[in-house]
Amino acid sequence: MTKVRFVLRDKREDSSRIMMIYRMGDKRLMVSTGTSVLVRYWNERTQRVKSRAEYPEFAQINAQLDAYESYFNDLLLELTAQYRTRENIPMYLLRQEFLSRVGRESNEGKDGNDGEEIKGDEVPKLGTFIQEMVRKRLNQPHKFKASSIKVYTSLLSNLNKYTKGATPLLTDVDRGFIEGFQRYLVAERKGINYINKQWVALKVVLKEARYQGIDAPVDMNHRSLTVPRKPVDNIYLNEEEIALLLTCQLDAVPSLSRVRDIFIVGCYTGLRFGDLLQLSSRNIESTPTGMILNVVAGKTNTRIKIPLKPLVYEILKKHGFSFGKISNQKANDYIKSVCQRAGLKKMVTLRSYPGGKVVENTEPKWKLVSFHTARRSFATNAYQAGIPMLNIMKITGHKKPSTFMEYIKFDEEENANLLLRSPLFN
Repeated sequence: MTKVRFVLRDKREDSSRIMMIYRMGDKRLMVSTGTSVLVRYWNERTQRVKSRAEYPEFAQINAQLDAYESYFNDLLLELTAQYRTRENIPMYLLRQEFLSRVGRESNEGKDGNDGEEIKGDEVPKLGTFIQEMVRKRLNQPHKFKASSIKVYTSLLSNLNKYTKGATPLLTDVDRGFIEGFQRYLVAERKGINYINKQWVALKVVLKEARYQGIDAPVDMNHRSLTVPRKPVDNIYLNEEEIALLLTCQLDAVPSLSRVRDIFIVGCYTGLRFGDLLQLSSRNIESTPTGMILNVVAGKTNTRIKIPLKPLVYEILKKHGFSFGKISNQKANDYIKSVCQRAGLKKMVTLRSYPGGKVVENTEPKWKLVSFHTARRSFATNAYQAGIPMLNIMKITGHKKPSTFMEYIKFDEEENANLLLRSPLFN
């Protein structure tokens, strides 16, 4: 007779719930035993608690697991005789009858989320599992940044809309579910790279579930389920355009002048908006070869050192080495106004991919500028100036050259002019 297995729900915690698993062909039943154990006393080979004098609970827990296994095997024999073959036994009935036999109630149809452990059902609800993932990650800020967790809250919101409030189990996430979810996002005209992020997030969720012993009946690595990323069309400002911003008269509008200065510093440091607002005199260091900015990037929590252009130092000094507070949204609105006043009116055509379709939009350049344009301008201008890619990556924080190259934004004419500087073409 095929035996049941006992595994821990989460081996990474100090204490973990013990789960009982039974496989029948491609079907799988997973039931919580309702009992937790200190992980260090669990023996994976014997699937029982180690006999230790300092942990006297081992005898009672092991006796319960023996009883569960005996009850389940007896029930399986009875239902096999009733349904003639084991494969014909409905899994929901097997679960329901087993829980009844051991004096426990199935939580099917209930949320089953007490904020700590998911109880009762053989597998947790998909939404509940994601909520628990988010909760645990928020409690580990040293490992997970809040910004990186947003994709999972977005995933949960989209899944709730896709399922119209239903509560699918993790084992309901089969190929049809994934394909249907993708079609839903396409119908909602989500961008192809947004859909890719949702797919990657769901893949992480299912990987985490497998780590905890819960297998969803789908191979997320299958080619038909892959959502490839598309290169995104974005703009950057060249040195001439940055100079136009610098010479734009904004003395009568202090709010725009301040945002312009923050943006210029971003163009020559590659710092993200949040890091720009955190700058102070403490970040400036003097070295034998010049001044540098010594900054810990908020998103990656890594230290970076950036050569400090004299112009940037003067701007920082002008503002007392602190730019104060302003929201990213308001700053993006203001910098568009600055660029319009500076005369950045060249018409630019960019591609986007709503619903997976290619759409081209043509707008004046000033409308397309945001604070991320400053970071992209830094990378592109530094690259065009001949600074080695790996040196620039140490400042931008990119780990992969392929990802960094997506930041390099210049058109065919600019590319030709860059090549003309090479001895090969002279």
